[in-house]
Amino acid sequence: MSDDAAKSEAEDTAVADDTANSDTEMSDALAPSTGDESPDVTLDQEDPADATESPEEEPAESPAEPAEDPAEPADGAMRAPLPTRLAVVLGVLSPIVGLLVFVVAWLSIDNAQLVQVQAELVSNGEFVSRAELAEIVRTVMTVALSVAGALAIGWLVLLLLAYRGRNWARILLAGAGAAWVLLLVPVVFGALPTSTASTVLALLNILLVIGTVGVLFSPAATARFHR
Repeated sequence: MSDDAAKSEAEDTAVADDTANSDTEMSDALAPSTGDESPDVTLDQEDPADATESPEEEPAESPAEPAEDPAEPADGAMRAPLPTRLAVVLGVLSPIVGLLVFVVAWLSIDNAQLVQVQAELVSNGEFVSRAELAEIVRTVMTVALSVAGALAIGWLVLLLLAYRGRNWARILLAGAGAAWVLLLVPVVFGALPTSTASTVLALLNILLVIGTVGVLFSPAATARFHR
């Protein structure tokens, strides 16, 4: 009887131990994990330094300058070709020499020349006194010098415009040159009482006028004239 009681008590003790072990295992399973490992979480975060950087500003483009028309040369910007510059030199000398022709012719008139002209008129059946002849010569020379002065001013203005490429100025310059040559014809052929100096100057002036117009209308200079 005592053996059965001891055996029963031993079984109760074993059951109690098994129950305690089961409770301990269950408590361990339900307890939160205290390990150092953390869940692998990756977050896409921007670098604050990158966020504060301002975008690069592109330099403002300067306004494009208008291109010049190559067919329209700017005044003084494009140097004239050699033929045009040569024509300008000849053209400036021409009116200077031309005015000298009439001044020298006027100053060189003396009584001997008036007597010679008077004798030629008498031989042709025309009688003119020496005083009347002197007055006629002075009037003719005054008119000729006035016309020459006006032509000289117009000539220089047209020469400047032709130098800048104006074709119409070149054409008018040729017409003025023709009128200038006609004005010098009486001096060259002795229709007026003149001296040898004025005759030589008149011939030189005619050559300068022809040279100026000829150079301006040469093929090398024609390319510059566009309007």
